[in-house]
Amino acid sequence: MAGGVLAAVLGPNLAVWSNKLLPQPEFLGAFAALVALYCVNLALIASLPLPRPTLEEQTGLRRSYRQLFQQPKLTTAIVAGAIGYGVMVLVMTATPIAMHHHAHDFRNTASIIQWHVLGMFLPSFFTGRLIARFGEISVIQTGCVLLMACVVVAQIGTDYGFFWISLVTLGVGWNFTFIGATSLLTTSYKPAEKAKVQGANDFLVFACSALASLLAGHLHTHLGWSVLNLSMLPAIGIAMLLVWRSGRAAGGDQREAASKG
Repeated sequence: MAGGVLAAVLGPNLAVWSNKLLPQPEFLGAFAALVALYCVNLALIASLPLPRPTLEEQTGLRRSYRQLFQQPKLTTAIVAGAIGYGVMVLVMTATPIAMHHHAHDFRNTASIIQWHVLGMFLPSFFTGRLIARFGEISVIQTGCVLLMACVVVAQIGTDYGFFWISLVTLGVGWNFTFIGATSLLTTSYKPAEKAKVQGANDFLVFACSALASLLAGHLHTHLGWSVLNLSMLPAIGIAMLLVWRSGRAAGGDQREAASKG
């Protein structure tokens, strides 16, 4: 979490500082700095002291993917996480293009992305407490409402202030949606199934994220900033519907267990 906040401060400033380090084409210096950061990151990951799987995780019974995906909680967590991540990445990636199109300079664009990343990671210091108090379903739904609010603000104007409100709201909405979905996912598997379920979740969520990143420029070119944002509403609505149904099913299970008790 602290790393995410630090990245929000250093990342956009690094882009501004390194942009002119190398001659044409534009942003070549920024990409060179990014390659250097990736090399440092690769070395850090390679040296992580990851714990070995426990005996229960290695030898416990594992259900098939078909059985696992028949659980409403698991499918809801994956779909909510994938949609929340996909919406965030698509809008965030399109933002610099939209700001350039509306004559904002690069420093203003970097500032907006900086505030957006702060919105993504700063709430993490208390999101867990919100989940403990209100539950994953409520937190995910709140995140979806914030994602919709981002869309609404994007329709009002394209001045710096509107981009700022929209992107900060987008960041906080992603935080609630993704962390809530990740927490919900952990309630859907047994210890021996952890790697299997988390691997499937990461593949689907980040495949959606990668697709959103690839489509951002294309959609902005053909739809424009306003319509691009509006096109996110059906996906957010699907996530909200699935989360609502999952919460309703969980409530029914709790009432049934209470009646039997």
